[in-house]
Parts: sequence; structure tokens; C-alpha cells
Amino acid sequence: MSVSLSTTSVAAPQERESANERVAKVAAEYSAQHPHDYEGLERAIVAAGGDSVTIAVDGHGGVSAHEAQDLYEQAAAAESSGDVEPFDVPADAFNVSGSWYHIQDQYGEWWNATGTWNFRDNYVNGSAPRDASGIAADVPNCWVNDGEWIRAYDYQGNRYGGPLLRQNAGLTASVYAVEDATSNFAMLTDNGSHTVSFKRQSAGCAGQPLQARYYFEHNQDGGGGWSFGISVAGFSLTYSSGTPPTLQKATQVFRT
Repeated sequence: MSVSLSTTSVAAPQERESANERVAKVAAEYSAQHPHDYEGLERAIVAAGGDSVTIAVDGHGGVSAHEAQDLYEQAAAAESSGDVEPFDVPADAFNVSGSWYHIQDQYGEWWNATGTWNFRDNYVNGSAPRDASGIAADVPNCWVNDGEWIRAYDYQGNRYGGPLLRQNAGLTASVYAVEDATSNFAMLTDNGSHTVSFKRQSAGCAGQPLQARYYFEHNQDGGGGWSFGISVAGFSLTYSSGTPPTLQKATQVFRT
């Protein structure tokens, strides 16, 4: 952490940024801009003060960043479709991935669950209703929700400034409505990252893992909005106006 000295005679006290806040910002931006660069994500997290990066890969469980990178480069990256029939949304329109990373400093101890979505660069279809990004977790009572972050970018790495609207999801889940807009034949929410942070509030819970799962549901050519139910077991959306073509993907459950 860098420290600068002020030349003013009286300086207002500044709040100190915890390691979790610092690492979460770095990880959220890196994973959103580089959705499948797992080794680079680990380097960014470690450089910022975090550790213990675990990537969820379907059929392989929680693996190291290096193993995840190898699997991705062998075209075996995680893809897990939901139960909804995709209709005319291509099955390969987007991919999702999930990861855990751990942080500890003098201000506390955290586990952060992160999910990312990434559309094919040549897939351009953003329309009402909004897409849905969700993380559900199952954590022992020694841990509490300590915040959430979501960011989206176009395929060229420009950060999206449109609506990313938090829905009421509870203490162990986070759901956002993503306004999947397009401009100049490009999808403005081509990729993004979504993180929920859990902080230790008491000692104990030895041997009890934290677990989480990430979901993303894309829809097209519909209208209105949606309501939802979410848990580690599943993510269901009910649309208020008709039944638009949809495609939902989820990571496997990943554990500390």
C-alpha cells in the first residue's frame, strides 16, 4: 500500500482500505476484461495481496489457475446449460466460469466468490427483458456477507456505463439485472464479472467449507421484467410478459 504526505497543515482522517477491498477491485476488473486468463487473474490477485485462487471447471472440480488454463486451452472449459430449452439462442452464445479466492490482513479474513460471463464476440443480440447474473452461496454461521461487485465490458475492453441493477437476493445470494444493450453492431455487455464477499465474524466452523455457484441467463426478443428464485441448487426466472427464448448456464458448485 502506498502512502502520500499532504502539504496542508490540517488533513482530514482517511479511512484505510482493507486488503479485501483492494483485491476485490483488482480481481473484478481483471476477470471482467480477461474472462479466461486464469493464470493472469491469479497473478493479479496475489500481487494485490490475496491468495488461494481456485477455479471451478466442470468435470474436474476445483482446480488451480494453471490447471484451469490448460483445460481451457484444450477447449475443455466449463460449460453447463440450464434446463431451459435454448430455442434460437445458440448454445455457444456465451460461457460462464467461477472461482474462489482468499484474503486475510489485520482487518479480517475473507473468501470471495466470483462468477464471470463471456459472450462470443460475433454474437450480438441485446434486447428486453434484461439478462440475469446470480451467485448463490452456502456458508457456515462464522461468516457474513460483506459486499458485492459487478462490472461489464464490451469485447474491446471498454467498461459498460449502463444499468446493472441489484435485485433483492438475501444474505447468501446476489442477483443483478444486466441491461444487455448493443451499439454499432457490438454487445456492450459482452463480458463481465460478479463477486460476493464473505467475511469471518467469529472463530470456529473448522472443517466446514463455504460453497457457491454462479448463474447467468440470457434472453432475447421478449418484454417486461422477471422475478427469480436462487440457491446453490438452482436459479429460476419467471418472466412477466410471455416466454422469450432463453439460455441459462451455470458453473458447478465450487467449495473452499
